[in-house]
Amino acid sequence: MKKIILLFIIFYCSVLTANAQWILQSTHGDLLLPSIKFFNENTGNIFGYNDGFGNKGCFLRTTNGGAIWDSMPLPPEMLNNYLYHQSFIDINTGYVCGHTNMIFKTIDGGNNWSYSLAPYSTSGNQTYSTIQFFNELTGYIGGRYGFRAKTTNGGNNWITLDTAYAQIISMHFLDINYGFMGDTWSDIYKTTDGGLTWNYSYLIDSLSHEYAYNGIKFINYNTGYAIGSDNVNGVLFKTTNGGNNWKNILIYQNNSFSSLFVVDSLIIYIGCEFNLILKSTNGGNDWTNQNFPNFTNFLVTYFLNSNTGYATSWGGIYKTTNGGVFVNNISSEIPSEYKLYQNYPNPFNPSTNIKYQITNNKFIILKVFDMLGKEIATLVNEKQSPGTYEVNFDGSNLSTGIYFYRLSVDGNIIDTKKLVLLK
Repeated sequence: MKKIILLFIIFYCSVLTANAQWILQSTHGDLLLPSIKFFNENTGNIFGYNDGFGNKGCFLRTTNGGAIWDSMPLPPEMLNNYLYHQSFIDINTGYVCGHTNMIFKTIDGGNNWSYSLAPYSTSGNQTYSTIQFFNELTGYIGGRYGFRAKTTNGGNNWITLDTAYAQIISMHFLDINYGFMGDTWSDIYKTTDGGLTWNYSYLIDSLSHEYAYNGIKFINYNTGYAIGSDNVNGVLFKTTNGGNNWKNILIYQNNSFSSLFVVDSLIIYIGCEFNLILKSTNGGNDWTNQNFPNFTNFLVTYFLNSNTGYATSWGGIYKTTNGGVFVNNISSEIPSEYKLYQNYPNPFNPSTNIKYQITNNKFIILKVFDMLGKEIATLVNEKQSPGTYEVNFDGSNLSTGIYFYRLSVDGNIIDTKKLVLLK
């Protein structure tokens, strides 16, 4: 394998703080929930484990957008092992890996499970931390002792690939041949021939700190991101030439990174170990803090679109329907009328504040539209108590122009106003 050593100057990006609109949907004791996947707006799976006594593996399913999460039965082989990661090719067929060399498979949405045996080390218990399938036949796994393997027959048999230097904990393949893996020893690996050969980059910062790269996401064959953690700090690297070169675009001190989700070329979420999600709306140049209550640890995010997303923590499942946008209840005094105020500043660049007041406990929707009436953003989409509220709207990913924002209460339009973005 060819090794590329890259040293970087640390870039400190601007980070703003806000109280995000994340709603705690349900709690699940001491369960750690590292893997979440939604198939549509209603149906989703979460796999995880109990790090205490009793059964280890767990499987939660929702069929109503997270309003209820049911604990699904599992066979003993899954109950007795930590479950780390899932890869479903559709709502029925999926695979799960964990603290074992058993790779579990379902073809009926998780009602029944079978397993195959992946390559394992004689040095101790084998762990597979990450898995990705493209179709019913082809998939990859990576895990402890640098083991990585490939199947071309739906997991019936596994082919051992070139061993990495350290435990593989993340991967992202763009097709059955072209993909990346990250390990715990500051390496990002790349293959373009289905794992037959690998090049890798050794990514450290200017102080020679090494990181475990626990999240890799590409939006196309050129542009991708990788997050790393050293159990104290978190780093984010970006490539714009298919992983040939990487640039350190963010280092966050005293809070390591636990997950990465890239919605599109502009919107990125990073889940942190302690009480925090970071959000960027301009491809990673600037970041906003979305703060959670204390002891909301190991946040893992999954988004259906730019507005609707989920976050799992140690025992908790959260949901947002406005991208975690900052909403502040600035007064609980009951107003005499419904009112939508003019945004300020106006014109604005890149963000502005929108204030409104409501008189009753109602379902509130606040949306932004362009000149053609196309919905640009949902800022509020929830039931709220009487009072005065203020929400921040970020137009970093929009072009200069005239936009409109509209307040609706229980489906009835209260008012619509114009705002001007001037870059």
